[in-house]
Amino acid sequence: MDYLIDAQIALRAKQYNLALELALQELANHRSPQAQAIIARLAWDGVLTYKDDQALPVWLEQQIEAGNAYAFFISALLDISGQISEFNIPRAIERFQVAIDKRVADAMAGYANLLLPQNESAKIAPDLKTGIQLLEQALALGSQEAAYILGKHYRYQKHTPDNLQKAYYYLNIARLLSHENGKLLFLSIAQIEEANHFVDTIKKSEEAYYRILSLKPEYPCI
Repeated sequence: MDYLIDAQIALRAKQYNLALELALQELANHRSPQAQAIIARLAWDGVLTYKDDQALPVWLEQQIEAGNAYAFFISALLDISGQISEFNIPRAIERFQVAIDKRVADAMAGYANLLLPQNESAKIAPDLKTGIQLLEQALALGSQEAAYILGKHYRYQKHTPDNLQKAYYYLNIARLLSHENGKLLFLSIAQIEEANHFVDTIKKSEEAYYRILSLKPEYPCI
């Protein structure tokens, strides 16, 4: 049985509990960046639920003890969402910072998302300038989530040609990096008449995508 492939299939089928179980089984045998990425995807999407016998908190604490930067990042995501334990924003910020210090691009995106003014659940002072800067850095390191957050941010700002064009740019990068929600939001803009004038934007976003591919390791998780 290939736990990793089965976990990826379960994730695509939205069988989230099964995807988590299979990813953890893969991690019991290998320190698999791909399996860790599946757990991060579940945490980003907010679909994890607490069960008394769940192995995820145990695995996370073991990996945090071992210094696994990506485990710090996943734990921070869970702390800000309250998916499997109570909200713990101070600890989330500390754990994001550990992962950021180790150049985990998605941790930069996760922390930056807290700083955006529209994120009312963050309960920390918004800092739009720093948030955007961190998201740009994370995107340059290959974070698909950073591309999505940037695109979503501009999409839901005041409807202007400039904001719409920025949204289209970042969401196309997210789409090319296989971010499912980014793809859906990109397609919603593509149906707007104004998008017909964004041919140069598509070209520039594709150029940015190929630059990211040339620099991005296959699995920058550990």
